[in-house]
Amino acid sequence: MSGERSVPWIDPSVLLDVAHEKCGLRDLDDSSLVDRLKIFVGGLDEGRFTIEAQEGLRDQVSDVLAARLQIAHRRRRDPGVAREVIESPLMVTGLPRSGTTLLHSLLAEDPGSRAPRLAEVLDPSLPSELSQVNPDRMRELDARNERFLAAIPRMIQAHPYLDMGAQSLMECESWLALDFRNTYPNLFHRAQMSLEVLVDDPPGNYAFHRAFLQHRQRGAAPRRWALKGTEHHYNLEVLKSVYPDARVIWIHRDPATVIPSFLELTAMIREALVGEVDRPALAAELLPMVAGRIDALLADPILDEDFLCHVHYRDFMDDPARGVREIYERFDLPYADSFHERLGSWASENSLTRHGRWEYSLDPFEVSADAVEAHFSKYRERFGIPREVS
Repeated sequence: MSGERSVPWIDPSVLLDVAHEKCGLRDLDDSSLVDRLKIFVGGLDEGRFTIEAQEGLRDQVSDVLAARLQIAHRRRRDPGVAREVIESPLMVTGLPRSGTTLLHSLLAEDPGSRAPRLAEVLDPSLPSELSQVNPDRMRELDARNERFLAAIPRMIQAHPYLDMGAQSLMECESWLALDFRNTYPNLFHRAQMSLEVLVDDPPGNYAFHRAFLQHRQRGAAPRRWALKGTEHHYNLEVLKSVYPDARVIWIHRDPATVIPSFLELTAMIREALVGEVDRPALAAELLPMVAGRIDALLADPILDEDFLCHVHYRDFMDDPARGVREIYERFDLPYADSFHERLGSWASENSLTRHGRWEYSLDPFEVSADAVEAHFSKYRERFGIPREVS
């Protein structure tokens, strides 16, 4: 871009200085975070940013760094944080758009469970119990969610659950962004970049995953974590090493439905951040990558171990309350009457189309249904995934 700039271009030292000004802290507990921050900065295209956009980016990224500094500070100040035990978490996984958020939302209704909320990811320094948070602060965090939704049109149709504002449920990948392990859009929608994953480091990812849960759990009433992430099924060995008593639920949905929805969601997010997206090129990039990752898992005997429960989306949707009860029975978990009653009313109170129908098709991606089936036929066969449309 031409023209004189009134502020310096984004660089790690500037971002760290701004974060220090915001929270009064400077010392990190992981020197490798700076390396990830440099990767992030290296993925930015200066030419996309006006001075106003630079300032917005600096503000958003320094917020993330300030949150990360606060996590490190508390962990040093209170040794009890590192001793917190994350006991028997329930962890939902599956391909994006396969019903993982719906299942997670239902599990979160259990009074004996606790699920991560957007407020906790945006500001991990909040009190451990969100009921204790100042209402004005929650309204500020609600406003940040509204700005995110305004930045990415149609996101509310794709994820109607985000209408809960700062109380919206968050998936596990979201707080990995606090450690600059990805560029999760809720935290980085002002980055104007399409780079999603910054490092390929499953052990490091799960170490920080647990550190965040320990941080948020410290001082809270004991409850089981109900979690959801669309990468867990790729990392089951590492997951088990960090959470030996985890119970994992893998929900399987017809790839013929999942894949066009996933492609459109990805295209929509990238379009909002970086401009026009070549949809056929995006499909050519993502289809073999996702199918290859899935196919690499299919012969692994870990898929048949008792800690993993496989659920078919179509069966689950026939009666979600019954499906949840069957999961609880499978893992021998207590199932309270109050939980069952809540599940009975949840669906009527939370229509999936309450903000309009999420529309998607393979046509803009110039991909045929037969091509999708060819990519995912081994996956369908391995888990006996029924077709949603004959």
